[in-house]
Amino acid sequence: MQRARRFAESIIDTVRAPLVVLDRDLRVLMINRAFRQMFAVTTRETIGRPLAALGTGQWDRPDLHELLVDVATRYTELIDVEIEHEFPILGRRVMLLNARAMHSEHRSEAILLAIEDITERRAAERDLRALAGSLTTRTRQLEELNHELDQFTMSVSHDLRAPLRAIDGFAAVLDEDCDDQLPDEARQAIAAIRRNTTRMAQLIDDLLGFSRSSRQEMRLATVDMARLVRAVVDDAVALEPGRAIDVELGALPEVSCDANLIRQVWINLVGNAVKYTRRRERARIAIGGAVENGEVVYRIEDNGVGFDMAYAARLFGVFQRLHRADEFEGTGVGLALVQRIVRRHGGRVWADARVDGGASFGFALPRG
Repeated sequence: MQRARRFAESIIDTVRAPLVVLDRDLRVLMINRAFRQMFAVTTRETIGRPLAALGTGQWDRPDLHELLVDVATRYTELIDVEIEHEFPILGRRVMLLNARAMHSEHRSEAILLAIEDITERRAAERDLRALAGSLTTRTRQLEELNHELDQFTMSVSHDLRAPLRAIDGFAAVLDEDCDDQLPDEARQAIAAIRRNTTRMAQLIDDLLGFSRSSRQEMRLATVDMARLVRAVVDDAVALEPGRAIDVELGALPEVSCDANLIRQVWINLVGNAVKYTRRRERARIAIGGAVENGEVVYRIEDNGVGFDMAYAARLFGVFQRLHRADEFEGTGVGLALVQRIVRRHGGRVWADARVDGGASFGFALPRG
């Protein structure tokens, strides 16, 4: 009998969690090393004593006593009951209790009570709840801010259109009705007014398009990217009659995306390649793609004027331009729109270039 007891004690001593074995009267029969270390007690001062008499009263709880009696007499299980214990060095700790009856035939012989220190877990859960609450609040604030910004953009854009049309209209009247009465300087000024109203109208349209790109519902489907890009290239080249433009189309894997939004990405990237190769006697544009590391990666390269990579951080900002308006037309919204659309798809976008050495743009979309 003693040999069997010593064998049982050696077994529970190997368990890292604190364990205590109780008889049907809730008196201590056995404790393991982890229990002795955690609660700073010895076997001699605990064996045979009631559980309620141990420690500083944390075990003397009527509800816990009733639960353990049920374990012993009704063969129920005690699951995830929490108590708190004040340790001299560790301070207050949260303990999780689990117990079940150990019985032979139809009689409960003992109760095995397992104890787990869950203080850190509870603290982490509190931190996570606080973080989740903070993120929820922050997300709601950002959504409200974006909504207000979109409303502001729509309102300003709408309010600007009427006076812009009036300015262009009056300038057109002066140009048509008073052309022979105006000096050259006045006619040049009117032409400048009309050019700038046209550019302002384009800025408004681009700003509205940029704003709508974040609100438009995405419809994902598998897209034949080769067919989509070929159509975009044909349209872009057709707008440049008389130019020598060589476009090399490589592999363009299919991908799940919103076809209309991704079409706009290619319209902007191909349009830029065509525009910034305008100074070349023969423009060369290469477009291709591949599946790499779980992403579908697309690239477009040209032999155009390029840009200084020192200013690349500005490239995808709204109204940010790396070339003067009198060199190349544009509003500085196109690449910002590219980045927003790609990010909405969970992707990323990048660029590389050299001054007068061409440019390369790429974007990656999640595969599948």
